[in-house]
Amino acid sequence: MKHLNSLILLVLLFTIAACNPVQLIPSPTSTAPIQTGPMPSPQPPTVKPTLPPTTTKPMPPPLPTRPMLPTKPSPNITLPISAGAVQTYSVTNPMTNAKLYVQVFAPQDTSKKYPALVLVPGGTGDSRAFTDDAMRMASAGIVAITFDPDGRGKSTGQEDYNGYKQQDGLAAVVRFAATLPNVDAQKIGIATYSYGITMGSGALARHPDLPVKFLIDWEGPADRNYTSGCSTGDRGRIQWQPCSNDAWWSEREAANFIGQIRVPYQRIQSEKDHVQPNNAHAVDMINAAIQGGVPWVRLNDYPPNQTYDPKTPPAMFPEAMDRQLTQTVIRYAQELFEKSTEAPVATPSSGQGVLYLGIMVHLEGWNDDQDQARFAQHVQLMREYASLFETYGAKLTWESKEVTEGILRWGDNVLLEMEQRGHGVGVHADIGGQRNYDCRRFAADLRAEKEQLESLGVTVRHVSGIVSHCDWVTAAADAGYLFTTGQVAYAVMSMPPESRPAQFRDCQTPALCHDTFPTALADRLHPWRMNSGANWLTPDPNGRMVLIPASGELNYMEENATGRTSDKDLTQADIDYSIQELEQAIALAQPGQVNTYYVGWSLGTPLDPKMLETWLQRIDVYVKAGQVEWKTLPDMYDAYVQWEGSH
Repeated sequence: MKHLNSLILLVLLFTIAACNPVQLIPSPTSTAPIQTGPMPSPQPPTVKPTLPPTTTKPMPPPLPTRPMLPTKPSPNITLPISAGAVQTYSVTNPMTNAKLYVQVFAPQDTSKKYPALVLVPGGTGDSRAFTDDAMRMASAGIVAITFDPDGRGKSTGQEDYNGYKQQDGLAAVVRFAATLPNVDAQKIGIATYSYGITMGSGALARHPDLPVKFLIDWEGPADRNYTSGCSTGDRGRIQWQPCSNDAWWSEREAANFIGQIRVPYQRIQSEKDHVQPNNAHAVDMINAAIQGGVPWVRLNDYPPNQTYDPKTPPAMFPEAMDRQLTQTVIRYAQELFEKSTEAPVATPSSGQGVLYLGIMVHLEGWNDDQDQARFAQHVQLMREYASLFETYGAKLTWESKEVTEGILRWGDNVLLEMEQRGHGVGVHADIGGQRNYDCRRFAADLRAEKEQLESLGVTVRHVSGIVSHCDWVTAAADAGYLFTTGQVAYAVMSMPPESRPAQFRDCQTPALCHDTFPTALADRLHPWRMNSGANWLTPDPNGRMVLIPASGELNYMEENATGRTSDKDLTQADIDYSIQELEQAIALAQPGQVNTYYVGWSLGTPLDPKMLETWLQRIDVYVKAGQVEWKTLPDMYDAYVQWEGSH
C-alpha cells in the first residue's frame, strides 16, 4: 500500500509540472558593434509621446504611412540575393541630443559596397512600417536604412511633427549612412512616404551639403491645406496646429522646401491618392520643384522637367500600382543611382548617332506549368543564355507567358533572378489576336497577365503579343503598361480599313500577317508615343503608350531578306543577313536621337549557343567601335523618356 501511495504521489507531481511548464525567454537581439552612442532602454511600442501640456486638442490618428504591401512571391520562391542580418545602431540628433533608433538592412555579401536608401515614414509613423520593404530592397542589392524619428518608436526625444528638429535628425542619419563600410557614399538616396516628404525635403533644403543623390516622394502632401484641411473641401486629416499659425507651419510645408533642393526629384502618384480626394498636390510639388530650379524633376514615368496645369492634371498611375510600391521605389532608385544631372544621350566620338541594340526573347510554347522536368530544363537554358550574353556585355529582354505560370507552380523564380542580373523582363500576352475576341475584356485580361508576373516580385512596364483588331494601345495603357514591343503587321487591323496599308488591309490572323512592320527600316529606328489603336502610326507627344518597333526574328533573318522558306534554326546565313541590316541601321542612326534596333526569337525553339556566340562576336566589333550599345528594352524606353524631356 505504501508503494501504491508513493506511485500516486509521483503521478500527481508530474501532472502538476506538465500543467505549469517552464517558460523559455528568448535572448534579446544583439546590436552591431559599431555605435555612435549608447542605446536607450527600449520603449514599449504602444507608448507614444504626446504634445506639450499647452496643446488642448486630443491627438488624432496618424496619417496612413503607405499602401498595402506588394503581393509577395510564393514561400517556395527564393530571392537571388541574400539579405544579411539586420544591424541596429543609435545615432544622436545633434539639435536635440535625442538617441535615434536606426536599423540597417544590407545584402549578405559584405565584400563590396552597395548604394543605400534612407526610408522616411509617413504621418507620425516609425521604422516598423518598413521591415518587409527593407528586406526586399536588400535582396535587390540596396542597403536600406530605417529609423525612428525623435519621440517615436524606440527613439528618445519629443515628437516634432516633421519640423526642423526631426529634419536635423534625418540629416544625422544620412551622414551616419555615409560612414557604413558597405555603403557607397556617392550613391545614397532618400525615399519618403506620405507626410514624410516634409521631413525629407526640409532636410535637403536646410542641409545642402548632405551626401544625397536623389529624393523619391510617394504621394506626399504639398502644404498645410493638404495636411490639415485649411480651405473649403477639408482635404487634410490631421490638425496638429491651427492653419493660422504661420510660424509653426513654416517648418512643415514641403512645397516651401522642394524648390530649394539640388538633387533629382522623383514623384510617385496614383490616380486615387491614399489620403486626398484628388491628386492635384502632385502637380503642385512638381511645379514648385521646377520653378525653384531643381536640376531634374519627374512625375511618375512622364518626360522629366515639365510643368502641369493643376486644374487638369495628367493621368496618374492606376491605383493597383500601389500594390507594387516597393518594386516601383526600387526601380526608380536603381535608375537614379546611375543618373547624372545632365545624363545626355550617348553618341560615339565621331559624332554619328549611337545605335541602341537589344534582343527580345519570348518565353512561350513549352507548357512549363504542366511538366516540372521540362520547366527545370528550360530554366537552366535561360541561365546559360544569360551567362553567354553577359560575357559580351549584352543583356536580354525576357518576355514571359508560360514561364510565369511554371514559376508559380514549381517555385524557381528565374525571372526575378534575371531582373536582378540586369536583364529586362516583361509580359508576352498573346492576347487579342482572335477575330472573335471580345474587346471589352482586353484591358482586364492584360492587367491580369501583368499582376501575375508582378506577383513574382518583378517590375513590369511593358507588354508584347497584343496586336489586335481591338484598340490594343488603349487597352495596354488602361492595364498599366508604359510601352509595348514586338509588333507585327497585324497591328494595323485596329485602324480603319481605309487607313491600313493595302497589302495588310484584310489580315485574317496574326500568324498570316506576321511581317516586320513598319516595312522600312528607317521607320523602325525611333520610338514614338501613341494615343489610340485607330491612329497608332501617327506619333502623339501626349500619348499614353510608347512603341519601340521590332525588326523581326533573329533565326528568320534570311527568310525576311530573301523570301525563301528556311528552317527555325539559327544559321550562318541568318547571321550574315542580320549583320547587313545592323550596318544599315548604324548608317541611319541620327546624332542626338534615341536610335533603337532589336530582334527577337521564341525559346519554343532553342537556338544553338555556338551560333549565338558567333553572332555576338560579329556584333562586338561594332560595340568596341562605339557605334552600338547593348540595351534592354526597358533601358531603351528610359532613354527615350529622357530624350523627350529635353526636346
